[in-house]
This record gives sequence, structure tokens and C-alpha cells, in this order.
Amino acid sequence: MGVTCDRHSLIVDGRRVFLRSGAFHYYRLPSTGLWRDRLWKIKRAGYNAVDLYFSWAYHSPTEGEWDFSGIRDVDYLLGLTEEVGLYVVARPGPYINSELSGGGLPGWLINKHHVPPGWLINKHHVPLRCVRDGAYVESPEYLKYARQWYEQIVPRIARCPNLVLFQIENEHANDDLTPDYMQRLYDWARQLGIEVPIFHNDGWGQGCWAGLVDIYAVDTYAVTRFDADWRIVPETFRQVDALAEIYNEFAPGSPRFVAELQGGWFDPWDGRGYDALRKALGKEALELVTWSAVAQGVTLYNHYMFVGGTNWDHIGCPAVNTSYDFAAPVQEWGGLSQRYHAAKAMACQNGALEGFFTEAETVQDVACSDAEVFYRALGNGEARVIFLRNLTGQRRSTTIQVGAFTVPPVTLASSEMRPVVVNLELSGLRIAYATSSILGALAKDGEQVLVFVGEGSVAFDLPIKPEVLKDELGSEWEGSRWKIHYAGSQVQELVFSAEKARYTLVFIPDANQAWLVENTLILGPDYVGESRMDGEILDWEMYSGSGGQVRVYAAGRPPRITMDGRPVAQGYDPGTGKVSFLLPKGPALKLPALDSWRVAGACPEIAVDCDDRAWHVIPTGGRTDMDSLGIYQGVCWYRGEFHGKMAELSLAIRHNAAIYLNGKFVARLDNYQNESWEGGPETEGVEPVAVALPEELCQPGRNVVAVLVESLGHNKGYIENVRLPRGLLAWASDREIRWRFRPGFTGEAEGFDAIDYEDGGWTAAKDLSHAPRDDVVWARCHFQLGLPPFVYAPLGLVFEGVADKAHIYLNGVLIARDWSISPQRKFYLPEGLLDPHGQNTLAILLWRRGGPPANGRVYLEPYGVQWVYRCHADGFIPPEA
Repeated sequence: MGVTCDRHSLIVDGRRVFLRSGAFHYYRLPSTGLWRDRLWKIKRAGYNAVDLYFSWAYHSPTEGEWDFSGIRDVDYLLGLTEEVGLYVVARPGPYINSELSGGGLPGWLINKHHVPPGWLINKHHVPLRCVRDGAYVESPEYLKYARQWYEQIVPRIARCPNLVLFQIENEHANDDLTPDYMQRLYDWARQLGIEVPIFHNDGWGQGCWAGLVDIYAVDTYAVTRFDADWRIVPETFRQVDALAEIYNEFAPGSPRFVAELQGGWFDPWDGRGYDALRKALGKEALELVTWSAVAQGVTLYNHYMFVGGTNWDHIGCPAVNTSYDFAAPVQEWGGLSQRYHAAKAMACQNGALEGFFTEAETVQDVACSDAEVFYRALGNGEARVIFLRNLTGQRRSTTIQVGAFTVPPVTLASSEMRPVVVNLELSGLRIAYATSSILGALAKDGEQVLVFVGEGSVAFDLPIKPEVLKDELGSEWEGSRWKIHYAGSQVQELVFSAEKARYTLVFIPDANQAWLVENTLILGPDYVGESRMDGEILDWEMYSGSGGQVRVYAAGRPPRITMDGRPVAQGYDPGTGKVSFLLPKGPALKLPALDSWRVAGACPEIAVDCDDRAWHVIPTGGRTDMDSLGIYQGVCWYRGEFHGKMAELSLAIRHNAAIYLNGKFVARLDNYQNESWEGGPETEGVEPVAVALPEELCQPGRNVVAVLVESLGHNKGYIENVRLPRGLLAWASDREIRWRFRPGFTGEAEGFDAIDYEDGGWTAAKDLSHAPRDDVVWARCHFQLGLPPFVYAPLGLVFEGVADKAHIYLNGVLIARDWSISPQRKFYLPEGLLDPHGQNTLAILLWRRGGPPANGRVYLEPYGVQWVYRCHADGFIPPEA
């Protein structure tokens, strides 16, 4: 496949392509069986590409070791993209951000350092990304490791036959940097087999590396603050509105590419929760930012994120909680949101008008009557697409003047943006104007099906009056112009013959239950999944939660349909060629109760007589932070021994800790900085906290203080703060303390989370309120699932008020971490890890941190239930039927 580009668009095998891509993080979905599902959901939304980050840390957890097997099998993933029929946009870093711990750089690399005498602590490490304090630093050792990563990942990507774009680095500023590092990455990519255009993603829109890469790309996130109503602030889209200006200044020869066009936003531990974020963004944010970009001449965009994921195990940075739903069009659990259907309507229109957009130019021969309505216009020959945006907070109406021609008034709701098509050729018809969006154009054997979505008007200029065969809209013929107005309340059809072709126009109120499959429009199901076309035969899957009518419009002869191997009673409309049938509603779903637990206390480390002789000794004056001790994630136990009474102990920690004295809980400490735009980045210093040690707990002789610290991960390194230390950073007291340390909770190394762990000696309990009162407790439960084979019912674990912090393991995998400050109370249990037709093991580690005993509820709950029907069209209804 040959891929080139010019200033207008990407060109694939000689054909101009409007690239519509969605980001999917395979490392945030630890179930290869679900990868295909998510890829199909990208394709079914009208997108033609998937954007894939590749995480160095994910594939190299230990220096010198590489893992590309199982849930890390990128060769399998790339093969799936080809099967589904998506182009690939590959982004292997080395640094990728992605709200991953360390931005995707491995923990062992972050801890690589040399310590020349007298250097400050934040100056002594190997310069990651060849940068220190914003300036270029030649770092042979870092380059050595980066080259090793490229040698592992790039040839795999290069073998992908549907690869169209390759990114080097990510959001790498060049204020004071030389091109040496970026030029090396570019050269390495070429040496290792990359032949497609190479780009870099500039997070600042300042021309970073525009002269070095083949395609200059930017990212833009218009809505990142939610303390005011962004919908009525025109400045919200200031950066998007400047895209044409940015490209004209820095990269006039590059096609306009938004490598990260806002698809949502992340939620920190102390955030609002994704339900609130979805409500705050609405579908309007996605429509406004996408149409605003397209209005600037963008012909390559990638929605970040398009598919939500999970920060399972310890992969996330401190800025994000367990969920990485991102308020994305496809939710973490695979559900389709209203934002998905908005994205689908836009992507399908961009695909239908691909020929227009990929050679369009900004034009100035358009004017709007309402000065309060923002507008931009693109032109290609005589055709125009005018983008109208209303951020006034009120409903507005405006006319559009294109030369001597006036488009009738267009009404815009508050926070609405709409493209208006003028004088465009489509499917052999000249559209005088269309204020209703064009979802798709299907054609076969002289039959044309045009699909319009949303309230609006359409007018055609025709040389002669057409023969009208069906008209549910009350169209009007004036001179040579045929006018149609659609109120947007129900599906309506218009069928006519013109220019030796037969046209079926289908008007639908929204794209929620509309699916373009091969050369077919399917209306009615909640989702249409995988499909396969073999000659004239079409197979596809339909998903429905409530049943109801399905309508199938096929350009050409109408199909005869079977469902689940049985003929269906289908109606046939010879006027439109439409066939219709009913989907039944499936039965209710029953789930088992989690009411048979085994529980055990697991906090021996706090006891005075705990045998810690096998623990590692920290030398007097030695570093105590977790990274310096070789612990890059999770928790660390510290035990300190001192003699005599001590009134207080000063501790500096990051992030969460509990302190115990002689077997008793003393205090909890938290040093967590919300790393979203609202909270700002973590500061370098940590203020020590004086922890009072109760006199009654101190002994005149030997005393043991135990400190349990959990790291929430390394910063994503966006501003060079990836190396801020975690764990116990410093301590001070009026007595000498001898410290030892050991990584991990009791039970992790022993396999308490494993499916086959023998827990018969643990205490039986009906619920977690009967768990021991230890500060750290394990609980295990086995449950049997018997979901029907043709049901789609993603399950979550609801976790209400059980403990201050918790780790949740599904069949031996740490699938979620919880903290009581987080709004997230439901945790996704992905199919593949979860066996929907067999026995499953749930293990939960509860860390009270001095809080009350467990008294909340834990139960299974579906996110939604849909029944899956497999349809087959292998014949045709005869004309006389």
C-alpha cells in the first residue's frame, strides 16, 4: 500500500482519503477477545482508522525482558485491524503520555541514574528524552535503551500492511532543543522499515518539529475546566479556530492533522466521576470541536479517546483513578454513548463528502445575516460547505449568502454547530442546499439511497421534474428546484426517478439506531456489530436491548433475511425496496449473589514480634524512597526499630500511608496532588508531617513503628516530573531508627488472589461486614456465571463503602484499585478475564487505614443487557413479491 500526502490530504494508493481515526488503548483492555469488538465499534461509527499507542513499559516491565504474548500480543492486534478493515496510525513513543505511569517509560529506566558528587537530587539521573530543564542533553545511555525499544516494536509495526501513519515521540517541545534526538528517531524509524509518512504531535501549536517530520500534527483539548459553562464562551474554541493560521505559518505544505482531537477528558481520584463528565461535556462538545476543526480545513483527525479503558494493575499515573472511561464515545465497558452517535453522524458525513473535503480550500465569498453566529466556509469548485456555530446561549436563526444565492434561514439551538451544504454534486444529483446532515450515499445497479439525519431542509436543482413514487414529507417543486423540509420527528421516505436512476431518500431524526453496513442501511437495532460480505451475501450481527422493528434498505435488489438460521416474517415495500421485521425482546438476566466469602486478616507486619530478618536493611542515611529501593509500583512496608519513649515522628511521604506503633494504628497520611488542569502538577517538595506517637503505646524499651505506603504511580512526565520519588521520602526523630523494608502486601506473593489458592482455613462470612477488624484484610469469593450464549451483558462490581482503600482481583488479575475519595463505585470486569459461562474467583484486599470495619455492599451489576441476533441475507425478494 502506497501512502503519500500533500497539503490537502493523505493519499493512499493514489486515492485521497479523509482520515477519521479513533484512539484505542489495547493495554487498557486486558482481554484479547474484546479487542475485535472495540475495533468494530470504531469502524461501525464511520471511522476508517484506529490510533494505537504502544507502551514501552507494558512490554518491558524488567530491563532486558520483552513480552509480546497474550494480552501484549501486538502482532495479533495489528492483524485484527486489517481483518476489520481499519487503517493504523501507530504511535510507539518512546514517550507516549497517555496518562500512564511514567508516560509509558519503564520504571527501571526511570530509576537509571549516575550520581556525580555534588549534583542535586533532581539533576543526577539519565536525561529521559534527552531533555533536562527544557534543554537538550546528549544522553547515550537513554538513546541506547530507546533504540532497543524501537528495535522491538518498529519492525512489528512496519509489517502491518494497513499502516498509514507513524508518530515519533509525543508532545515534545523544542523551545531550546536541537533536532538531534528527534532526527535520530526519524532515522531509526526509516532504518527499521517504516515507509509511510512520519509525524509528530505538537501539544502547543507552535510549529514544534514541523520542518523535520513529513506531516505536522497538533492536539487540541478545548474543554478541560468545568467550573464555568463552557458552552457560552467563544474563547473555548480559540485554539481550534486558529488551526488554519497555525498551518499557514508553520507547515503550509502539510495536510492539516489533529492527532488528538478531544474525545473526552480524564477523571482524577478526587474528581467528579464519568457520569458527571459526560453530562458536562454532552454530545455538544464533541460536535463543536470536531466541526470546528473540519471548518479549518482539517482532513485528518483522531479522537482521543474514542474507546474508554481501565487503569488495571498499576499502569495509570496519579492523575487518573481506576477508570479511564474518558467520557469517550465507546465507554469503558463497551457501551455506546450519545457521544458515539454524534461522532458517527459526523464521521459518516465526512466520509460521504470525502471528495469535497480532501481538495477544499477556505473561501471568503460567504456571509451570514446574524453577526452573533460564527461561520467558516470551505469551497471546492462551485460547491461550498458552510459551518455555523452558535455559542450565544440562545436559539439563533441566520440566512447564508453565497454570491448571489441565499440559503433560507437556518435555525441553530444554543451550543449547536452545523455544516450546511451548498451547490454540491452527490450521487448524480445537484444539491442546491442541505441543512440536514448527509449520513450516507449508497448505490448499486442504478438504485441510489441517500440518508439524511436531523431536522432541516434539502433542495435539489433538477433539469426536469422527477417522477415521484412516494413522498411522506410533502415536497415542493418551484421552477427547477425541488424543496424538501424534514421536521426531524420520525423516519420518513421520499422515492423518485430522475436521470434514468431511482432514488430513495431516507430522513431520520438522529443516528442513534442507524447503521451503514457495506452497501446497506439498517435502522432499528441498538448496534450492528461484525459483518461480512461474500459476493451478494451479507452476514451481520444485531444487538438489541428492547427488541422492536428493523428496517433494511439495500441499494439494488432487496434481500431475503434469515435470523439465527431461521427465516423471519418480513415485510417488503416495493416502493422503497425496504424490508422490515421485528426483533423479539430477550428474557431478564439473573446474576448470582456474592454471599459466600472467606476472610482473613493480613497485617502481621505491624506486630512487634514480626520476624523481619529477611527484609532488606536500609543503611543509616540511605535513601528510603521506593524507586531508590527498586520498587516502581504498588506498596512498600517499612519497619523501624527504636528504643525508649518518642513523642513524635516526622515523615514525608508520597502518596498514601498508614502508620502503626507497636501493633496499633496511629495515623494516616496522604500526599496527593490532582494532576488534572484544575489541580495542577505535583510539586517537587513534600512537606514533612509530624505524627504524634501516643505515650501509652510507647514502651521504655524496644518499639517498632511500621509504615505502609502506596504509590499511585509515576507522573506522566509531561513537564519532566516523572522522577519525583514515591514512598517514604524522608524522616526525622529525636531517636535513632533502624529501618528495613519489603515490597508488597502480605498475600500478594503468597497468591491469595489466585484462582486455586486454598482458602479453606479462612473464616467463612456471608458478607464483608463480618471480616476481621485487622487494618489489612483479604476476602475471597467464588461465583458461578451461566449467561446465555447470545447475550451481551458486560458486568461491573459495585463496591459501596467497604474500606478506605482496596485492591480488587478477578481470577488472579488486579483489575481495579479503589480509594474512598474517588467517585467511582462500579468497576468493570472484562469478559475474557471474566468467564461468563463458568466459575470465577473474586479476591479483595481491604486496607482500612484506621477506618471503621467493612460495612458496605459488594455485588454484581450489568451495565446493560442486549441480545445478539445473527442475520444472513442470501437471496432476493422477487419483484412480484
